[in-house]
Amino acid sequence: MASLYDLQGREVLKQKTDLAVIRLPSLPSGLYVLLLQTKNGQHILRKVAVK
Repeated sequence: MASLYDLQGREVLKQKTDLAVIRLPSLPSGLYVLLLQTKNGQHILRKVAVK
């Protein structure tokens, strides 16, 4: 599962995926927080910059 949040904490994308690639639709430029949940329940947080 992949969720993308803007810096105000609003979820802007939620995607169920088993792929190593996450497709980002046309999002406004800015910074986002990506939260990934692996199959074994591990959570991974990353900052994402969209140009």
